[in-house]
Amino acid sequence: MTKPWKTETKTIHFSVGGHCLCAKVELQNEKYWVRMGYTAVTPHLSFEIKDSFGDEEGNVNSSLQV
Repeated sequence: MTKPWKTETKTIHFSVGGHCLCAKVELQNEKYWVRMGYTAVTPHLSFEIKDSFGDEEGNVNSSLQV
């Protein structure tokens, strides 16, 4: 049986203009970094993000953007 991927969170600043930086981790411990920038936050109701691939420091890799 294969275990699922894990998510590791490095930082979260949950406010407009803030971001969450986390890695999707595969079985061989390879990490794929994702940065989710918060563009809108309505407390206890909803939030909007712009997500991007990048590196461990939160730098966006624009070549991977759609």
